[in-house]
Amino acid sequence: MIDPKDELFGGMLCCAVRYALGRTSSAPYTVTQFIRPLLPYLSDNAIYNLQRDVSECGDYGDDCDIQTWKEFLADVMTEIRKRGIS
Repeated sequence: MIDPKDELFGGMLCCAVRYALGRTSSAPYTVTQFIRPLLPYLSDNAIYNLQRDVSECGDYGDDCDIQTWKEFLADVMTEIRKRGIS
C-alpha cells in the first residue's frame, strides 16, 4: 500500500513534476491529473516542493501546457492556504 504522506512517495511525485515541466507531450496533463486528487493527502514538505518547482519553472512548454501548470499551481496554492503553510 502506498501512503501519500510518505516522504518517498511525495518525492517521486516531485520527480514526476520536474520531468513533466517544459515537456511538449501529454506528460504535463497526465502528471497533474494524477497528483491533483492526492494533494490533500500529501505531506506539507511535498506540497511545498510542488509549489516551489512549478512556480520557479522558466519554461512551461506549449500554450496548452502553460494553462495546465497554472491550474495545477492554483490547486497547490489552495491546499497551502487550507493548511496555513507559509
